[in-house]
Amino acid sequence: MVSAMAGYLMMAEAKGRVERGEDADAVLLAQLRGSADLLDKHISDLVKMRRRIQASEPPNKRELVKEVNAEIEASMHRLNQATEVLGQVRR
Repeated sequence: MVSAMAGYLMMAEAKGRVERGEDADAVLLAQLRGSADLLDKHISDLVKMRRRIQASEPPNKRELVKEVNAEIEASMHRLNQATEVLGQVRR
């Protein structure tokens, strides 16, 4: 979700803070929060797409809805993984 360059810069800042003996949680939390905001927007767009599909009459409506649901589930899974990693870093 976060661009590769932004992700690299945030990780570099977090690494620098750790090397200086500072707390890197704020940087990692900001990155996670930014990713979560982008993911929330993505999921909102997917839900809107699903509603449009359900309101229309394409011949493969059921399959399209399943695909959108799978993308929502995969997106939530990625967020949960990031949250778990952050929790492990904080320990």
